[in-house]
Amino acid sequence: MTEYFPILSTQVNGSPLLYYDNAATLQMAAPVQEAVAEHYRTCNGNVHRSSHAMARSTEERMEAARETVRAFLGAEYPEEILFTSGTTQGINLLARIYEDQLLQPGDEIVVTALEHNSNFLPWLEVCRRTRAVLRVVPLTPDGDLDLEAYERLLTDRTRLVCMTWISNAIGTVNPVERMTALAHQAGAKVLVDGAQAVLHRPVDVTRLGCDYFAFSGHKLGALTGIGVLYGRRELLDNLRPPFFGGGMISTLEGLHPSYAPLPYRFEAGTPNYVGAISLGAAIDFLNRFGIRALTAQAETVLNGIQSIVLAHGGSIVGNPQVRAGVLSVLFPGVHPYDLACILDPFGVAVRAGHHCASYALAQLCISETLRISPAFYNEPEELPQFEEALERALHLLGIAAS
Repeated sequence: MTEYFPILSTQVNGSPLLYYDNAATLQMAAPVQEAVAEHYRTCNGNVHRSSHAMARSTEERMEAARETVRAFLGAEYPEEILFTSGTTQGINLLARIYEDQLLQPGDEIVVTALEHNSNFLPWLEVCRRTRAVLRVVPLTPDGDLDLEAYERLLTDRTRLVCMTWISNAIGTVNPVERMTALAHQAGAKVLVDGAQAVLHRPVDVTRLGCDYFAFSGHKLGALTGIGVLYGRRELLDNLRPPFFGGGMISTLEGLHPSYAPLPYRFEAGTPNYVGAISLGAAIDFLNRFGIRALTAQAETVLNGIQSIVLAHGGSIVGNPQVRAGVLSVLFPGVHPYDLACILDPFGVAVRAGHHCASYALAQLCISETLRISPAFYNEPEELPQFEEALERALHLLGIAAS
């Protein structure tokens, strides 16, 4: 697998790179890089309504990517796939719609304590502006959602439930199918933040039952600046666009615009068509191997890392029933940022901080962690190097070997 990722052959101070920051950005496979380069070499032209061949070819490739995403998500129609700049913009787009069109004072939005700020702050601000009420599903001490509390929070005033599928901070895998069914019983719609899940779980939005699903392309090895907001067609059909510009109207007669059909009325301006093409190529690459098989490889390495951390006196943040993608770890007397900085010269790339999920960590009485997130191209053969680097880093920090 590593032969597809030339960047993984990088040397850091003479040590092979161990890239364990995949929850932030997955590295781009060579076939995806080539798809981007080939597009620029052969047919780069702006999409929509152009008469020349290069623009038509670009639009065909962008729409082919939309169909690839549709199949990847298990959506019914390609027009349910809205291209965005990423998870954050997709959620903010929906938040603007709810603020302008769907909320009244006293309505309620439910979020979970595990949310990334991108699925927390927009709803907090929307509630402030509309005088709706934000409800937060609390955590258990192990880092799972308190599902009994969740059921109590659902009322006839709940308009939307916003939940992450996999926590980017501690790796908790939420039971989104069950939670979606409960929300629908209460008459609420559901948004799933799938940014971390798309690499670690096969996605079928029809089976999940969610109404909206957002993710970012760079989590799958596509370019940054491209993402997707999926929305059920019957819902999107009844919504007005929140942003305006070129490409999203059919006609403009005087002061009376007629907006374009789905999905284009939600994609104002020149779309990131090269990003969309890269996303289609990244999904095609991953489909060669299958998400389940790739997940199994990543989990093997994750389990090995967990054993090494525990053997050297570290602790794992949270003990959820199901974990995927990431480990957040702590070592007594060591600041996570110090440890991350000292691991770096030994070739180990990890991330320290609150991971834009400070609310979640605060529920566990923690402010920052060291986050380790391997992917399918990381191999068990790397683990001895990781263990040696960790031992040397802890020694430099004055922590005796366990």
